[in-house]
Amino acid sequence: MNGQNPNDAVVDASDKGGEYLFEFELHGLTSEEIHISLNEDALYLTGVRTSQSHDRNGLRTKHPNGAFVQRLVLPPDSCVNEIQATLQDDVLQVHVPRKAPQDENEKSRAVQFEEPKYEHAA
Repeated sequence: MNGQNPNDAVVDASDKGGEYLFEFELHGLTSEEIHISLNEDALYLTGVRTSQSHDRNGLRTKHPNGAFVQRLVLPPDSCVNEIQATLQDDVLQVHVPRKAPQDENEKSRAVQFEEPKYEHAA
């Protein structure tokens, strides 16, 4: 055994340049059975699998059942206000846009002082 909980979702993570893409294999679940939440810098994927058996041409398969929680720490340049998720063909895709890189000139710049304006009462 590899020490992995059989109820954990299998995740593939990739950097697509302008976004991070996280793909979770969630066999037999609907979008109503999957809950995605964000807490500080981590994305939480939770749900409950019910026992499923399929008989296809004499072959039986059974997916794990029970509650699962998947915690995923997001990279620091994640734009958490724009996360989107889609579920298709038992694969949940979570798109996490990246913040635009800060221009080197914006990191340090001088602040200009304005001269105070005085008005004289007559």
